[in-house]
Amino acid sequence: MSKADVESVNVEYEKWKNERAAGLSEEIDPFEVFCAETLLKNYNLSDEDVLSGVVGRSNDGGCDALFFLVGGKLVRDDSIPPEEKGVTAQLIFMQAKRSDGFSPLQVDRFEALTDDILDVPKTKYRRTYNTKLLGIISQFKKTYPRLNAPRLVLDYFYVTTIDQEENSDCHTSAAQIVQTAKKHFSRVDVHDFQFINAARLYTHLFERPAFEKRLQFAELMDGTEGFVGLVMLRDFYTFLKGEDGEFIERIFDDNVRGFQLDTRVNEAILSTLTTTEKVPEFWLLNNGITILSPDAESLGGKVFRITDPQIVNGLQSSRQIFNYYKSIENSISEKDRRRIVVRVIQSADEEVRESIIRATNNQNPMPAEALYTTTRTHKQLEKLFEAQGLYYERRKGYWRDKRKPLSKIISAIALVQAVVSVVKAEPDVAKGRPRDYINDAKRRFSIFGHDDYDESRPMSAEVSQLKPYDFAVYLRAWQIVKRIEKFLALPQLKLDNEAKRNLLYYLACYAPRAIGRNAYGPPVELIAVDFAKLSDDYLRKECLQYVKRLYKRFGGNDEAGKNPKMAAAMKKYLIKKYSPPRKKKAVNRGNTKG
Repeated sequence: MSKADVESVNVEYEKWKNERAAGLSEEIDPFEVFCAETLLKNYNLSDEDVLSGVVGRSNDGGCDALFFLVGGKLVRDDSIPPEEKGVTAQLIFMQAKRSDGFSPLQVDRFEALTDDILDVPKTKYRRTYNTKLLGIISQFKKTYPRLNAPRLVLDYFYVTTIDQEENSDCHTSAAQIVQTAKKHFSRVDVHDFQFINAARLYTHLFERPAFEKRLQFAELMDGTEGFVGLVMLRDFYTFLKGEDGEFIERIFDDNVRGFQLDTRVNEAILSTLTTTEKVPEFWLLNNGITILSPDAESLGGKVFRITDPQIVNGLQSSRQIFNYYKSIENSISEKDRRRIVVRVIQSADEEVRESIIRATNNQNPMPAEALYTTTRTHKQLEKLFEAQGLYYERRKGYWRDKRKPLSKIISAIALVQAVVSVVKAEPDVAKGRPRDYINDAKRRFSIFGHDDYDESRPMSAEVSQLKPYDFAVYLRAWQIVKRIEKFLALPQLKLDNEAKRNLLYYLACYAPRAIGRNAYGPPVELIAVDFAKLSDDYLRKECLQYVKRLYKRFGGNDEAGKNPKMAAAMKKYLIKKYSPPRKKKAVNRGNTKG
């Protein structure tokens, strides 16, 4: 290693910070985000995912970032534990330093934190931890016991930009972590401790996640745009499996991946898998799989190397095939000759890609829930936000790859939370159950309009009423949430992270209604909210005092923030104060001309 590595890493970090860290909260160390984004690129985490795991500050237990994943997905407040057996639960610990070299004392702090986390019943810890870190620890202790025979994996990253190698004492301390982990879980898989110095970090910076898969066809028909044929189910299972033995989440288009599966459809697919003696064969009873790739190359015979494969149709079949064959992995028979239809389409063109995604999924009875951000409304929202210097992320990672600032990227779920809290006045749902507005078509249509909304085609009267809000409403809802977020970060308020995240959507709902002196807050009034009135002084005296009292009355914790009764109590108070009982006026949604 040479000083050139240190200088090169510093140059790349400064470039990243200028492009991506502008506007980050002062509580967040950009270098910690930089390291997490760089070292965890293979996990396909969103910007929100990365920021949610950065816990470095006082009382961080020597851990600048902690991530808890189940089945390759980051566990969040509204995550539902998977039911399948043998899923991988993973904890990723990270420490990132710019001015210090490797120290065995720091590794020992990892050991203490590991002991506290893996002792699931323990509630009194060896050290004091900040509320954000405690929230992730709580998620692990709440979720892990609900998993069905999970595999536990631990990863540790210790980063420094100092020109230094770790010493033997560091390795001795790292070995102690393994012993501590096995004290709690004898079959835990503790990966080799990663000491990342400047040279290693520089290498990681320019590593692109190598992602290509090989697919063996049993029968094949060539085409000018790609290939179509039959693939053995057991070979398709291998295609879906990552190096860690888990289902490769990134192989699915992001819009599809979040879709909540239909139990009846799953049961029908599983039935055809388990009743092997029955005919007709599997591929005759299932629609098949569509894969998009910028490059699919024949390696001879019927084997293909597929670069960056994206399965855009066949999510449910793929999951059921994977789960079934994983459950019988040690007894898969060569006699199992069942097959499925697979289409591999080569295209790097974005418009072509989206048209294929929608066309192939329109045959599925749940297209809107899987593809809601590919529709006309969301494309227009993307343009609207971009004109304001903001970046609406219809596809996870799209703007990150273009090096846009984290603080200016708006994820699809974050926009839903803003609209649900500010416009729909459901702060409890925004905090704890925002995906209810994605997975339920009627609720989703109520905030974004019908997925098939298009003035060029006839619609039923019922559907025609479900149009988007005036696009300025979405922008204003987001701006209000960000204004409240900035206010809650004020040091003089002395709010811990748990309070900040639970008060955010309640204040975002309350403040514009207080300014407009209207408990119902019609969208046309929200657009006109005078931001000059949303001063720190006004928010503290006129809004925060009441919302804090309400929050404490309902427990002052995460359960309070998600409690419908707390939201109902605030709504009742707003009506009493600003809109005493009278006939409610019709709400003007403000129809968009697009």
